[in-house]
Amino acid sequence: MDSTIGETPIWVRALQVPGWRWVPGMSAVHINWRTVEVLEVDEAKGVAKCRSARRAGYHDGQADVVLFLNQLWPDISDPVTAGHLLTLARQAYDDATITTKHYPKLEGPERKRWRVWRDGCPIAYGATEVEALVVAIEAAIDEDEMGDADDSTADP
Repeated sequence: MDSTIGETPIWVRALQVPGWRWVPGMSAVHINWRTVEVLEVDEAKGVAKCRSARRAGYHDGQADVVLFLNQLWPDISDPVTAGHLLTLARQAYDDATITTKHYPKLEGPERKRWRVWRDGCPIAYGATEVEALVVAIEAAIDEDEMGDADDSTADP
């Protein structure tokens, strides 16, 4: 989970996106670096019922556990997380046609291989799909804030 935007890890930025919420079926990483699947969320209590695979050496199978939401962060490789962020990007731009596309043949590890597309043009880039979507949502927020600032200086 070393993907960052600036100095802030991408999972922190994802949690700060307006509208973020934990969705059943999402994969999350617990503070002890254990990957869990979110089953149910109780926002009022700040907890989630999660399913965790037991480590080797313990009983085989899975265990359901209740974890605090503030001890979970999004698994940036999880397709459910990416799908949730795609929905939030579409809401941020009020555009249901926003899509993502992966370009695996771009050279070099520093290349941003994921693109978020709107109206046939790339609007954001990222090393992962989640990173590209978070950048797109942040850009929409910045555009909206700039629009609000322009509106406040207009003559009555």
